[in-house]
Amino acid sequence: MEFSNISQRVEMLRSHVHEVQKKVQVDPCNAELLYEECAFVIAYKELLLQERDFFCQKSRVMWMREGDDNTSFFHNSIRIRNAYLFGTNNHGRSHLLPDIVSRGPILLEEDAGQLCGEVTDANIYHALYDINNNKAPGVDGFNAFFFKSNWQLVGPAVLEAVHSFFALAK
Repeated sequence: MEFSNISQRVEMLRSHVHEVQKKVQVDPCNAELLYEECAFVIAYKELLLQERDFFCQKSRVMWMREGDDNTSFFHNSIRIRNAYLFGTNNHGRSHLLPDIVSRGPILLEEDAGQLCGEVTDANIYHALYDINNNKAPGVDGFNAFFFKSNWQLVGPAVLEAVHSFFALAK
């Protein structure tokens, strides 16, 4: 994939699609124009996906560089997220917005009991496989796809680390 000047290339292809579509409106029975429009639209959609992937990756790099450290970038990210989720009053203190909470799922009593149960290897494995492959990488720089595709190699160490975390947390 070629990412250089991707936004300019998207804009250029968008204008080509627009020009061809204007010509098709004038001559809608022209098979050559219809074929050209189809080709431009396919190329445009593909380039849009590439642009989305580029910006998605770029945001992950920025988060890895700036994210979890005690930086203004981190605190601004959290402040914006919390303001969206919880709202803020006029004194800048967070408060819960009941209409947002009521839209979410409710944890049943029997499910709440399971949260305190022992974490099994199957729980860990299924939790990993429930994560989208393209989620932002962790502090080690590896995303879920890496762990899934290399489970035979890294699985035992992951299981040991998670079990150790829960054993020390008690």
